[in-house]
Amino acid sequence: VAVDSSGNVYVASRSGGLVNFGNGITASGHGGFDITLGKFGSAAGVTSWGKTYGGTATDNSNALAVDTDGNVLVTGSVSTGTVDFGGGNVSAGGIFIAKYLGTDGSYVWVNNPGGAAASTGNSITTDPVTKNVIASGTLNGTIDFGGGSRVTVATSAFMVGYNTSGTYIWDKVIKGADSFSTAFGFSVGMDGSGNIALGGQVFGVVSVDGNVFHGNPAACYLLTVFTSTGSSPPVYKWGRDGSIGGESHCQGVDFDP
Repeated sequence: VAVDSSGNVYVASRSGGLVNFGNGITASGHGGFDITLGKFGSAAGVTSWGKTYGGTATDNSNALAVDTDGNVLVTGSVSTGTVDFGGGNVSAGGIFIAKYLGTDGSYVWVNNPGGAAASTGNSITTDPVTKNVIASGTLNGTIDFGGGSRVTVATSAFMVGYNTSGTYIWDKVIKGADSFSTAFGFSVGMDGSGNIALGGQVFGVVSVDGNVFHGNPAACYLLTVFTSTGSSPPVYKWGRDGSIGGESHCQGVDFDP
């Protein structure tokens, strides 16, 4: 869920078949499970609009954010095949990041960098100053966010930045030091001073800009903070892990005002 500056509430989910959003607004399914978005008014929760997007298989919208202009940003994953994100049918699969108008849910743009099985976007936020879009998640195999191929041999965490038009700015992949060490990106947040926080999990040994983190003997939480100004790639600031403990996760991050 996300809330805009006027108090309107936006939700993202997945659904199968016909969806009744209330207030007489419905949307038909595309087959399997669909990317499902809705907007509800601040005063009494009256439905403003509801949309379903996707293909004939399983498609997931895992997170959404609203920028300072009221635009809706969504990330998740889609099954490989023909998918309609709102701009017409395209060949797609894996991770996606999409933008829609907050006024009526209309399609603006989508990036579909892909990734092998189980690759997905898990969290999304916007820079409150530039309105750039930052997404995080988990990837497998080879992927191109827009700046060239990134190759992983085990599950890895990622962050990627796009500008307001969907043009690639930067990406950062956090991967293990060997073929069995893994990293997961579960949550991302950004403040107005250019600080970006990434929360997730590490198993084994991973390196973030030369700084080593451990998940041993069990998979442990990973929290890293970076600085980024405008269109500059994020630079490591500090990090923490839950090594030498039981299993733990960092499922959410945020900054205070």
